[in-house]
Amino acid sequence: MHNNVVGTCEFMCPTAEIQMRERENLLHTFEVLESREKMKRPRADRSKAVKEFTRSAAGRSDPRPSDLRPTSVLVKTVDYLLERIVPKQDVKWHKIYDFVADRLRSVRQDIVIQRLAGPEICLVFIKCIRFYLYAAYRLCEVPVSLFDPHLNGRQAIECMKASLLHFSSLEVPLLAELQELESLYLLFNLGSLDALMHVYESSADVRSCARVQLALAVNETYLAGNYVRFFRLVKKLHFLDLCAVHRHIPQMHKYLTKQTDSHRFLASYDIYV
Repeated sequence: MHNNVVGTCEFMCPTAEIQMRERENLLHTFEVLESREKMKRPRADRSKAVKEFTRSAAGRSDPRPSDLRPTSVLVKTVDYLLERIVPKQDVKWHKIYDFVADRLRSVRQDIVIQRLAGPEICLVFIKCIRFYLYAAYRLCEVPVSLFDPHLNGRQAIECMKASLLHFSSLEVPLLAELQELESLYLLFNLGSLDALMHVYESSADVRSCARVQLALAVNETYLAGNYVRFFRLVKKLHFLDLCAVHRHIPQMHKYLTKQTDSHRFLASYDIYV
C-alpha cells in the first residue's frame, strides 16, 4: 500500500512521462502537436497529452508527487476526455474508446494511490460510469477484436462499487447523482441480490424517487420472467438507464421469442395456457 502521497502534477500528463513517450515514439495521435504530427518523432501538445494507465509491478518504487495529479487536475482531465475526445467525428469510435478508457483508468489509479475522496471525486466516478455504459451500448455490434464488452463491463462494475463507497462517505449527499447511481447499478446487474439490497438499504429520498422505482419495477419483471411487461417498462427508461440494461435485452428477447413460439404451437392444437 502506498503512503499518503499528495500529487503535485498540474498537467494532464506528467512531464517525465511526456518526455519518455516522445523519446520512445509512444504518443497517441490525439496528443501530438498539429504542426509536428507527420514528423518521424512528433512532439507532444501539453494541452492534449493525457497520462497513460500503467500496471503496478513488484519492486517498483512508490510514485513521485510530480507523477500524480491532484483532484482539480483529475476533474479537468475527465472533462477534457469526455467533452473534447468522445465527440470526435473524424475517428472510428472504437479507437476513441480505447484512448479514453485507458486514460480514465489512469485517473482512477491516481485516485486510489492518493486515497482521494469528496464530492468532486464522486462526480468523476459518475462520469466514468456514464462513459462505460454509453460505450457498451454504442459498440455492442463491433467485433470483439475491436471492443471487449466483458472488460468494459468489468471496468463499469469496479467504478460503480468504488463510487457507492465514495458516496456513502459524503457528509452532504449528492442526491440526484446518488439516485442515478443506484438506478444504473441495479439495471446493469438485473437479478443481483446485492444490487437489489443496496437499493432497499438506501435512504427514502433515493429509494422512492421515480427513476429508482422504475428500475425496481424492471428488475421485478426480469425476475418474474414477465417479458412483455419488461419491454414495456424498458421503453420508459432514461437513456443512460437503457444503456445500463441493454446487455440483458438479447437474453430477454430470446426468452420472449421462445414463449411466443410456445403459445403459437399450443394454440395450433387448441391448447391454451
